Amino acid sequence: MAEIAPFRGVRYNPEKIPDLSKVTAPPYDVIDRVGREKLAARDEHNVVRLILPEAEGDKDRYTCAAELLERWLAEDVLVQDAEPGIYVVRQEWQDDAGRHERTGFVAAVKLEPFSQGKIYPHESTMSSPKEDRLKLLKATRTNLSQVFSLFPDERQDVDAWLTATSAGTPDAQSIDATGVLTKLWCVFDETSIRALRDMLKGREMFIADGHHRYETALNYQRFCAESVPEFPREPSESSRNADQIFPHDALMMLCVATNNAGVLTRPTHRLLSRDAADPENLIQRLKERFSVRSIATFSHKTGELDAILRSDATPNLMVLYVGASRPPMTVQPQEGEKMLAHMPEHSEIWRSLDVSILQYAILEGILGLSLEHVTQGNKIGYVHDADEAKRRVDAGEFSAAFVLRPTPLRAMVEVASHLERMPPKSTFFYPKAVTGMVLRRLESGKKRA
Repeated sequence: MAEIAPFRGVRYNPEKIPDLSKVTAPPYDVIDRVGREKLAARDEHNVVRLILPEAEGDKDRYTCAAELLERWLAEDVLVQDAEPGIYVVRQEWQDDAGRHERTGFVAAVKLEPFSQGKIYPHESTMSSPKEDRLKLLKATRTNLSQVFSLFPDERQDVDAWLTATSAGTPDAQSIDATGVLTKLWCVFDETSIRALRDMLKGREMFIADGHHRYETALNYQRFCAESVPEFPREPSESSRNADQIFPHDALMMLCVATNNAGVLTRPTHRLLSRDAADPENLIQRLKERFSVRSIATFSHKTGELDAILRSDATPNLMVLYVGASRPPMTVQPQEGEKMLAHMPEHSEIWRSLDVSILQYAILEGILGLSLEHVTQGNKIGYVHDADEAKRRVDAGEFSAAFVLRPTPLRAMVEVASHLERMPPKSTFFYPKAVTGMVLRRLESGKKRA
């Protein structure tokens, strides 16, 4: 695993902000315009004003974010902890399957190029989000949110450490609009921190969520080394018995064990714009390479599209919905080279993924929508709820929807271990890491008493 170190976290001052629920937010990339307005309206100090800033007058949005952050620090709305620490985070929630919880720790993780270390990505990224996040990082010099990563813990020694360090009353907690409760414990004890660092030596780390932010941190590290030779190089991230890690050589991460029962993945369904696909032509083309079967018993009930995939264990099964005028269809690859000819050379596990087959054998192979079209254009939409996908096709916003199963966690780990990347939006981990529980400055600020 990449080297971890404690850091002096920046947190909301409870004397100024007694209810953290009003100022925390999801990661920036799952917040749309309406969602941003709702979060900003909850409190003038909501962290969304930093992660999705708005321009004011002749100042660009990044300058505004930096000035707002400095003002909150000056006003003691945000205060930096006096000592470096590791932050234990537990998220608790309920759904139809029952009660769940997921516990991990937030630390400064030393950056490694993907090809050289033990930090592995699993998804392709897009250029525009990285450009946006780099401008924000340059302006604020702050990790405003955590990259979510996974690591193996077969011995469950890290799990035991997390249980011990979170036994008392949490130092902070927040509940979001969906009912997910997030608790945070601060661990400042040097012996305890050293024990965790020793446990993690040699372990791999897999980025689950936050590929753009990780690559942004690598770009910022390069920027500091090449363009700002006078950048501060004090090892401010380290406790007295920790190895030195310079501020811009590390990134704030939420680290969770892969075998944690609360690590859940959800599907990301694909919506095709009206100019991307003619439904009838798509169906005829699909029949040349896939087994396509209508579901005559479909009755348009809530949850029915998901139920189709849950009730059938057939591999690589997906559902195509083209509107109320005809029943949905199951789509499954036929055996043989006809479909595989449209798949790039990759490992067997990569070629067996539903998202890979959809992207390369259907979107690109049939519709001519390359990865560039998918990532930079407006021909593909993404939703996580199958009923929402159906509603948007019925409303005429899109011509068709492909409803998918979640990508299995074991498949993600295996693909990443092969140094391969899945198409964008291949995984969706739930719940998302909360933004605003703790921030990480790349330079010193006012200390918490």
